[in-house]
Amino acid sequence: MSALEAKWEAVIPTLATKADLSELRAEMHKGFSDMVKWIVGTAFVGGACAITIVTFVLNNATPRATMAQLGQPTIIFLPANGMSVYAPSPSPPSSGATNSGAGR
Repeated sequence: MSALEAKWEAVIPTLATKADLSELRAEMHKGFSDMVKWIVGTAFVGGACAITIVTFVLNNATPRATMAQLGQPTIIFLPANGMSVYAPSPSPPSSGATNSGAGR
């Protein structure tokens, strides 16, 4: 039994105390929060890079038309004398007109 007690007496001083465990807990919490910050930041930057690359690829996937391919532009001239370019609206019926059968 003395060998077991001697072994026990040798192990007891190396066991963790409550203070040791609270220090370990604080260090682990700080490490995990730092790791989460890096993961979120890296994911954000990776997403921004992916959106940039996709936008660049989609904008340059097809060749753009040149001015020679587009042809002459269509130019519309409006009258300068204030005339309306729209058809005149129908005039409302005059108030002096009578309906056939009304007022009899």
